[in-house]
Amino acid sequence: MHARYLTERPDSLRDEHIQTLREVGWSDDEIVEINQVVSYYNYANRTMLQLGTSTHGDVLALSPNATDDPEIWRHKLVQAQEHPA
Repeated sequence: MHARYLTERPDSLRDEHIQTLREVGWSDDEIVEINQVVSYYNYANRTMLQLGTSTHGDVLALSPNATDDPEIWRHKLVQAQEHPA
């Protein structure tokens, strides 16, 4: 619900909303991170929509094919442990 308020009605958020997040177990650091992620995606979506861009037909969320090149990043924890950034 917090993300929805932050997206649709950010001016309506009050201290009570933040307190509710704390009461259900979110730390202040986590709340800041939630705000940053939601705000970033709102910004990126609005920017791309304004420019008329589309992901129609794109293949999303895929990493490069597996290779022996350690510089190619893959969605594998093992790879991340073998080649830390």
